Amino acid sequence: MSRKFDAYPDFDSASDAFAKIMEKYGLNKEETGTGFYFYAAWYKEDPRLPSNPSVRYKDEWKKKGSWDGFFKRISRVENYYSFEEAVQAIQQMRHPPKTFSSYRNVCKKIDPRLPFNPVKYYEDFDQRGGWDAYLLLGQIYIKKDPRYYGSAEEAKVSCKRLFIINEDSYRSSHWRDKRLPPDPIEYYGRYTFKQVFGRRDSFK
Repeated sequence: MSRKFDAYPDFDSASDAFAKIMEKYGLNKEETGTGFYFYAAWYKEDPRLPSNPSVRYKDEWKKKGSWDGFFKRISRVENYYSFEEAVQAIQQMRHPPKTFSSYRNVCKKIDPRLPFNPVKYYEDFDQRGGWDAYLLLGQIYIKKDPRYYGSAEEAKVSCKRLFIINEDSYRSSHWRDKRLPPDPIEYYGRYTFKQVFGRRDSFK
């Protein structure tokens, strides 16, 4: 009969236990790099630590700051911008990033109050519009035009009704519904377009 794994019961107790490991080996909590891989290299020092605390303590994970909270970098978590403040800070950069990879390359160098992984930090990131809204990649997030559908999902319903199945047929037929924007990729944003419509050459 196998012995049941006796994991720490909650986020805080596991975080405290890992803090003891970092103290024992002189590990700097500010130099942990990618949280999961750093944790994976050391958690076996304590048999009660789970292999993946983000899964084990998923109900508390985001609320308590994800890896920053787990490694007790609380001051960093508390100083992060709200979603709206982050959007404004990004647009004030000399060259605002236009992709999530370029964002991650510049966010810590230019403004430490921007979270490295906003997808995980802001619980409603996708509901707010994801990267298109965060980086203002779609016109709808810069200046919403009431003439057009307010979401890509609504536009897709219309496309199905008009038998628009790809980008070519969209260009030739979108005029049949005046609420369809001339360029759905530019208007709703590239990330949203891919998520809702699928490939450009074949709308799913």
